[in-house]
Amino acid sequence: MPHRDGNDDYTQAGNLFRLFDPEQKRRLFENIAAAMQGVPDEIKRRQIALFTKCDPAYGAGVAKALKLEPRGNDQTKGTGATGKPEEASTRASA
Repeated sequence: MPHRDGNDDYTQAGNLFRLFDPEQKRRLFENIAAAMQGVPDEIKRRQIALFTKCDPAYGAGVAKALKLEPRGNDQTKGTGATGKPEEASTRASA
């Protein structure tokens, strides 16, 4: 099925994440961090911003596992369903 504008790419992943128990979440964070070894910090931060859109605890857990301090201006340009940049005020509320 082709990609359509307006698709919600985050709700289903967030709902699944919230079903995980603490041990499952810990393993998820560790597995993602291990898989991202050697990836530039800029890319890690963009991915954390996507996880945060699914659930703030998801993004925070991955950031902690990667030992990255959260930043308020992580770049998510081009990562939404439409590929259009979001306004700064929209990202700040996510």
